[in-house]
Amino acid sequence: MSVWLWVQGAPGSTSAIPEFGPHTVLIYHNTAADQERQFVVRIARFLPDRVMEWESESHQGTVHLSRKAVRSARKLTLSGLFEPGVDSESSDTLIKWLSQDLFAELSGKGKAKVLLNAFPVVLELKGRTTVKLTVDRSEVGVPAIEVEDSRKGRWLFLDHADNPLLIEHSNPYYRERLAAISTTQKNSLRWIKKLPPVH
Repeated sequence: MSVWLWVQGAPGSTSAIPEFGPHTVLIYHNTAADQERQFVVRIARFLPDRVMEWESESHQGTVHLSRKAVRSARKLTLSGLFEPGVDSESSDTLIKWLSQDLFAELSGKGKAKVLLNAFPVVLELKGRTTVKLTVDRSEVGVPAIEVEDSRKGRWLFLDHADNPLLIEHSNPYYRERLAAISTTQKNSLRWIKKLPPVH
């Protein structure tokens, strides 16, 4: 059963974020050189650590983010943990999410220093907005934070302390955007047959 967290968005809007858990599926559309490709993330365990599998048009793999990374990582990567055929693990780097500490720092101070693909950058909070997403086959408005980095990349993340998920990232050469979220599919996992211990 899905649990919904109702959040006050812009005046006159309705915002809802599904609580993520096993079998949550995220569908991204990635665009580069005028070609759009689909990228799918399937969550096996969301908290306290994060275990997921991923699939592109030609490759697949799994990622295990430690609870330390989920809570306090200050390193971000766009694709570095998505290694074809590899069970990647990380205790200090996140992908597709901000850490809880980074989200709190951005929300409270408006800026945060991170390593993005091993390069130092500053993330700056530019505002808050409501973004339309397809969630469980229905279009809903979800609250988001607008962020810009010092290399002129632009970002949207869910405005949610425990789930600051990447909604969109763009730069002059590349764009990825979250197209749909599903929380109702059962047995969605394809390659993870046994969950690793929490660490």
